[in-house]
Amino acid sequence: MIFFHSIYISLFSLFHFECTRVKNIPKKLFLFYLSVILLILISAPLSGSSEKTKRAQKKPRIPPSVYSADIKIGPFRLKPTFSIKNAGYDSNIFYSPHHPVADYTATPTAGLRSVLLLGNRGFLDFGGELGWLWFARTTSQNYLNRYADAHLEFYLSRFTFYIEEGYAKARRRFGYEIDIRTLHTVNSLNMGINYEPSHKTSLKFAYNQDLLRYDSQAIFRGYGLAEILNHMKNSFGLTYKQQILPKTAALSEFSYVKYNFDNPTSDLNSTSYRALWGAEFDPSAFIQGTFKIGFAYLTFQPPDIKDYKGLAGSASLRFRFSDYTYFLVDFNQDTYFSYWAYYFISKLYGGTLGFYLSERIRIDVTGTVINNFYQATEIWKEERRIDKLNLYRVNILYRLAESIGTGVGISYLERTSDWGYEWDGFTIFSIVSYEF
Repeated sequence: MIFFHSIYISLFSLFHFECTRVKNIPKKLFLFYLSVILLILISAPLSGSSEKTKRAQKKPRIPPSVYSADIKIGPFRLKPTFSIKNAGYDSNIFYSPHHPVADYTATPTAGLRSVLLLGNRGFLDFGGELGWLWFARTTSQNYLNRYADAHLEFYLSRFTFYIEEGYAKARRRFGYEIDIRTLHTVNSLNMGINYEPSHKTSLKFAYNQDLLRYDSQAIFRGYGLAEILNHMKNSFGLTYKQQILPKTAALSEFSYVKYNFDNPTSDLNSTSYRALWGAEFDPSAFIQGTFKIGFAYLTFQPPDIKDYKGLAGSASLRFRFSDYTYFLVDFNQDTYFSYWAYYFISKLYGGTLGFYLSERIRIDVTGTVINNFYQATEIWKEERRIDKLNLYRVNILYRLAESIGTGVGISYLERTSDWGYEWDGFTIFSIVSYEF
């Protein structure tokens, strides 16, 4: 127990001291949320509530795996985890088109989640994870990845107030444009209010801030990623949800996003507007998950950069054909900033067929296609670059016990491009996970 407590203190210290503070939060917005939290703490004591009040209050939406944790220290519920991810062989660790480097790799990971229940008024959920990215020969890629997050949620009659912060400092691939694993830091702050006038209707207002910071030594194809891509993202969103069937809810989302880049001479400072409509399906339904489709408008300050006006959306749906067979559908279309051009349009289509050979053995077969369409630049005004990525993967998973799982996966990834950035590679990985 002392060992688990030491891990908990270490991860919390990592989050508290190493996490770069998220800056430029609108002052009035921050004071508003602080006032709401203080009001709840003063006017709604956690003890002494009447039975009638307790029945009227919401049950905290805590992850079941944490809520049922057996390890308890005082008022805290603890959930330690351990896993060995991506242990195996990679034939092209840098996704190099000409001189692929092969190596053996593994990422042992330890984490801890903790929940403090605030009566029936809400909860505080926080935790962290440490993962050692290890390569046998290419030791320059070895790194201790660090992740931490905290989430505070309060309930007051028909309102839910939340605020959360996340931190990640890791060497990893960031999307499908930059081939190498780059060292970067991501800080995020999210806060919002969810209003439920009835059990079938909800309206949520949210503010999000994200900071992306590449390491100063992160260089790809001669481009300094920090100088080009480091930026702050501030977004305001409104989501309306209306249940239209017993297991189906209609969604409407509207958002305003402002991008501010660190480089004072950057042409990428921009504003985004989008409106999405879709549906959300209950986990017990034949179709599970969410899909959203709509329109996006990305406009830049320099008048010579072509704005984006077009389709945007995403889908992650699970079709359950029987207790032993299911099919996953993935779709995403969005714009992303580029080190090479101003931005590119990415379209992802994917599918996974999963079936159980027994209660303990599952096989997943996945195919994914990603098309990246680049806009013309000042140098290449008449031509457009198009990259196409194909991913094929087979995973065999085995559940040793309720909290212990293992598996092996084989994947093949290739990219074709009309600009010559073509490569391919395959991986053979295994994974072991254990939850205390």
